[in-house]
Amino acid sequence: ASVGGVYYVYGAGLAQVLMEHVDYLEVSSEVTGGAAVNVGLVDSGEVQIGLATDNTACDGLNGVGWAEGTKYENIRAIAPMYPTFLEIYAIEGNGVNDIYDFNGKVYCAGTAGSSGDVVSETIMKVLGIAPKEKQYMSWSDAVGQMKDGLIDCGLDLAGSPHNARLELETTHHINWIELSQADRDKLKAEGSYFKDGVIKAGTYKDMKEDYQTLMVYNDIIVNKDLDDDLVYDMLTALYDAHDEMVTAHATAKDTLAENIVNVALPLHPGAIRYYEEHGI
Repeated sequence: ASVGGVYYVYGAGLAQVLMEHVDYLEVSSEVTGGAAVNVGLVDSGEVQIGLATDNTACDGLNGVGWAEGTKYENIRAIAPMYPTFLEIYAIEGNGVNDIYDFNGKVYCAGTAGSSGDVVSETIMKVLGIAPKEKQYMSWSDAVGQMKDGLIDCGLDLAGSPHNARLELETTHHINWIELSQADRDKLKAEGSYFKDGVIKAGTYKDMKEDYQTLMVYNDIIVNKDLDDDLVYDMLTALYDAHDEMVTAHATAKDTLAENIVNVALPLHPGAIRYYEEHGI
């Protein structure tokens, strides 16, 4: 995805691991618009491996939500990445203390087609919120805009801790905005991919108590026509080099074979063979 996000760092680590441990592969990582864009790129075969939130991938496969009737039927999952958490926040003292304070405000949800962008549309629709404007940009750029008061608040679906939020808290106090249980239940009813999640207290400097939120898993996806043996070899490399992936980004601690059960997107045949052979 964009520079400054978890996908960018995780993807670079994944490329390095695959090149080092599958001797016939060359892999490069590319900056993209994020999860929805990646679904289209993998579906068309323009790229062979992509990263996407499970809800974004499944909606794309079925042609609903952001996909607006276009079915991206060539995508398949091969591995779970990590749970991604809904983070809603503002700089302390700017008057945004609740999700309904987004009404009439300028907010950022990342780049167009990113996980934050997709989930923000669902949240605003389900909860009946009408912001003044949504700004599209990388999270590294959004930090400066928030500091300058040009963006009032942020909403993202990402791995925690997120690099851009860590950068913002070095100079400003962050007000972490929780959805009520009733609002979380409304969103879970809208999409079965949403589950209650918790970001532990202390993950961020101003997160003094456990942050009650929603979570969705992230998937490594490929084109369905990718060679079965290649997919099998990639998964062998990925899981055998688990420590290297965690070194690349801490969220990879959850990139475990047994977590494939959290993925709703259909699996590639090479992945099915790997998981069955490993007793899953």
